[in-house]
Amino acid sequence: MFTLRHTPRPARGPQSPISRASETPPPPPPHRRLGDQDETRIQVTDQLLEKLHNMGVLTTKKSLVQTEKLSTASFCRRRLSVVMVRMKMAETLKEACTFVEQGHVRVGPETVTDPAFLVTRAMEDFVTWVDTSKIKRKVQKYNDKLDDFDLLG
Repeated sequence: MFTLRHTPRPARGPQSPISRASETPPPPPPHRRLGDQDETRIQVTDQLLEKLHNMGVLTTKKSLVQTEKLSTASFCRRRLSVVMVRMKMAETLKEACTFVEQGHVRVGPETVTDPAFLVTRAMEDFVTWVDTSKIKRKVQKYNDKLDDFDLLG
């Protein structure tokens, strides 16, 4: 017949899961603070402010305090479809997205098919219809600016 013996269980390691949860986490590594007059800090700050200003997210390049107030909406306002609605090229965002996805819009010389394309402050003036777009022809006809030479093509 079988007899039951008591066999000790192997140890699970130096700490059990219960004791690990009650421990305090290790302190975070110390952060290096750059002084107000540090050359690297000034250079990186200027680059960041310049980049955000050129993107059109910041109105002025004054200080880093403005970056604390940035939200995702600031970046969303720079999307191509939103810029098109602001420029009155489309009545709604959905309509603007459709025009972009169908290839009716170009930014500079490039045709853009992504409605989430971020339009910088410099490129905002170059958002226009593609030359072969039927929408461009319709707008020109409505404004009586359609050239007879354009009708041939």
